[in-house]
Amino acid sequence: MYRHVYIYITEALPLPSLARAKLRLYKDDPFLFCYQATALTYQAVARREIARRRGLLEHARAAGDTAALTKLALEESKEKGWVLEAVDEINNGETPLLTKCAEGDMAAAVLLIEAGADTGASTTSAGSSALHLAAENGALDVVRLLLRSHVDVNAVDFAGTTALYQAASCGHIPVIAELIAAQAEINVQITDDSSVLQGSTALHMACYGGHADAAYLLIQAKADFNIRDSNGATPLQSTCYKGYSHVLERLLECKAPVNVQVRAPVL
Repeated sequence: MYRHVYIYITEALPLPSLARAKLRLYKDDPFLFCYQATALTYQAVARREIARRRGLLEHARAAGDTAALTKLALEESKEKGWVLEAVDEINNGETPLLTKCAEGDMAAAVLLIEAGADTGASTTSAGSSALHLAAENGALDVVRLLLRSHVDVNAVDFAGTTALYQAASCGHIPVIAELIAAQAEINVQITDDSSVLQGSTALHMACYGGHADAAYLLIQAKADFNIRDSNGATPLQSTCYKGYSHVLERLLECKAPVNVQVRAPVL
């Protein structure tokens, strides 16, 4: 039996010549032979595995394949017991999933979620959820993935903003439509009393950002024309202040009230 083991190890494994010689020294001592054979086998397998991963890593980096990089990182973290939800305190306190959602990296986000990443985690700096970050960056596929994972579509960050608010601020029409279809609340007002945007809604931000189509989509979803921000301004008044005639035309088409007076300076 030991002779067969010896033949298998010395011929089948790519052991260095010194290792092969060491095994031959113990071929007549079954206990020492098997001990040394086992140790050298593990070493050879480990070397091959390290080389394999290094090759995959270099190839993935060269190709910009973030999904492959994430998969390799997950394998490494599982073996070494690394914490999947560890946060990067330098980068806004993001977990790996938060970072990939912000980047719109669908393939990596899928791998992380399948590996058990917490879809409800939020940044330590602003309280932004994965959905906030994906919506802000217009990552429609990631938004859909998160909604299928049953995240809270109306979760708020530290300032009281929702994912819909973020998408409206940036004018991401497909994302806005997806969030509305997922029953996002339309008229949530920002609660941060230290911000000049306090009291503003998604419609305010679409108008303030010059996003006429986003404003129209929100109005069709029953956004309230009459809500005032902390400055006393309605969405139409914010539009006039910014001078966006194309947004103003859309609001007037939708019968926005024109005789409301501002109670304080607008944004």
